[in-house]
Amino acid sequence: MKRLSTPLVVVLVCLPAFALAAPKVALTAIEGDANGSMRDAVAEALESDELTVIGKREVNRATDEIDVAELSDKDAKRLAKQLEADAILMGKLGKEGGNKTLKFKLFIKGNKARGFTVKFLSAKTPKFKRMLKEKVVARIEDGGEVAEKGEGEDDDDDEGKKQEKKGDDDDVDDDDDDTPRAQKVASPD
Repeated sequence: MKRLSTPLVVVLVCLPAFALAAPKVALTAIEGDANGSMRDAVAEALESDELTVIGKREVNRATDEIDVAELSDKDAKRLAKQLEADAILMGKLGKEGGNKTLKFKLFIKGNKARGFTVKFLSAKTPKFKRMLKEKVVARIEDGGEVAEKGEGEDDDDDEGKKQEKKGDDDDVDDDDDDTPRAQKVASPD
């Protein structure tokens, strides 16, 4: 009886670990990142107990035959299947005022999900890393709220958090609000 119970205990202890495996994320090359340092910083920020980032060499090999800039749902499903990824994250690096911006497109299980934008001064700050990881984990856990066809990829609803310290300009914007922003109108004199 004792011999039979030992393997059973091992299976019961190990089973929850397999059921709670971290989602695998494929991070494609970031547009506008010439030397790949931003991609490395994003991968470092995402790698944790909550997420597993697929290696860039493996992702590059898989994306060589696909035009990543024009990734369709069909291509995303094929890429996710080939990489065994739960999510595909595509980024575009830009500059807005004194801040850098990363606009992300997200595909979850091959379906296009709402994108998001991260504004920051330095990709090395702990705040940038924490905010980026929290946003990606939240999107994957809620299924990404799949974007409707014709809907914009990026959410720019300016939830903007007030900056408490000067120079602490890391911010994340969801890209799901279609309400127009207030415009300044000149008054007739």
